[in-house]
Amino acid sequence: VPQKINLCGRSSIFTSADFALSVGLVRFLHHQHRSSLTMRAVLVTFCALAATTAAQQTPIAGYTPSTDVSTHSLIDLDAKEIEESSDAADWETALFVYENGGGGLCSADDIANAVETDSCFGKTTADAKGNSIKGSGDIRTIFGFATSGPTKMQDEPMWILYRNYWNDDDYADTFIQNALSPDGAWSSRSDALRAELSAKGAKYQAVWMYVIHEMEDAVVDCRNDNIFDNEASNAAGESPHAWDEA
Repeated sequence: VPQKINLCGRSSIFTSADFALSVGLVRFLHHQHRSSLTMRAVLVTFCALAATTAAQQTPIAGYTPSTDVSTHSLIDLDAKEIEESSDAADWETALFVYENGGGGLCSADDIANAVETDSCFGKTTADAKGNSIKGSGDIRTIFGFATSGPTKMQDEPMWILYRNYWNDDDYADTFIQNALSPDGAWSSRSDALRAELSAKGAKYQAVWMYVIHEMEDAVVDCRNDNIFDNEASNAAGESPHAWDEA
């Protein structure tokens, strides 16, 4: 049951689910970094996960974010399109969505009416319209998640573990490409096997690791007693945006 409490200098709606998330983050810190937490760090974590009051966001899969991550969450439509195309043995479409984003192609009207921050700005009718669009108009892709390790996760324990296991900086991309590409290592395997590998690789290799990365980003802020770095759109800065992105 949501409880209204005075927390972190503001009146907040805080649920048992939010508390469970804060406990989970504390456990994550202990497990990943093998270090004890100061009470201040725990408090910062607890405060960061308190949901906002008047401007509460729409819940996503049972979690109420403090910041607007509605466009981020639409990456699940890419995963759905990849899975559906793979199940139909339409490897070309599945690979296109994986690398470029889903949502269909830009139409002539999309292009003609696009402004600079639209995903179809300056594009052609052969380009993806995208499901998950950044504020800049760039399209979020699962391919982008799968290949971001060397630039974004090089100091993160979980990515290092997986990278070392596969001996491949882009192990998730390699896994998915092996299933989807016409010359991939598993291209001669059964359609059913390729469909399973591509769908599971997209979700549990690429997206999952990027979720962990966003959690690590939030953890770094908490360890630095700083919850303000990840919410540029909020002048007050009181939002754990990286955690919401995860």
